[in-house]
Amino acid sequence: ICLHKILTPALRQILSNEIPKWHQTLVKPPIEIGKQTFAKNVKTLPPSTIKLNYVSINNNTVHKSSKMYDYAVKDPLSLAKLFLKPSMAKFKGFDHNMDTSAVLSVMCEAQPFIACGADVLAKKVRSDVRNEWAHCDFSRWTEANFQTAMKDMESLVKTAGFTVEEQKRVLHDLKLWGKNGNYSC
Repeated sequence: ICLHKILTPALRQILSNEIPKWHQTLVKPPIEIGKQTFAKNVKTLPPSTIKLNYVSINNNTVHKSSKMYDYAVKDPLSLAKLFLKPSMAKFKGFDHNMDTSAVLSVMCEAQPFIACGADVLAKKVRSDVRNEWAHCDFSRWTEANFQTAMKDMESLVKTAGFTVEEQKRVLHDLKLWGKNGNYSC
């Protein structure tokens, strides 16, 4: 509940603020990501080393050859989708359509989150909380594991770039659900 009801909506908001700023820097020279072609496109966006997935944008899934892809990254949403497999890139906004896995995957690779260290925590939350809970073995969710998951989510909130007020609100909500979640369910 904490991950999906509290953390994910807050992280979507951070993405909707940070990815457009990053996109604005990438559309300018030398990268000019909005003017890319098959002959001239970036394969990675350092500091990330992940290979960009152009099939995830511009309806490129309909093309049989990457030579036919539209490589222009025209908007921030397309920029975020470059870090995802096509099956994960079906969302149409930084909103409820963008699931937790997609949110965390973008945060793991996007420069704004690598720069502030949130990528490491996003990877930890994705592997230890989101993935573990998605394939839940209740015997592994001990009190100690639960407390570690809560601390990891709180640490991610503290590094993700929230305003002071928003950080306080999200941390308060996480703590409230962490304390009272079992009773509410």
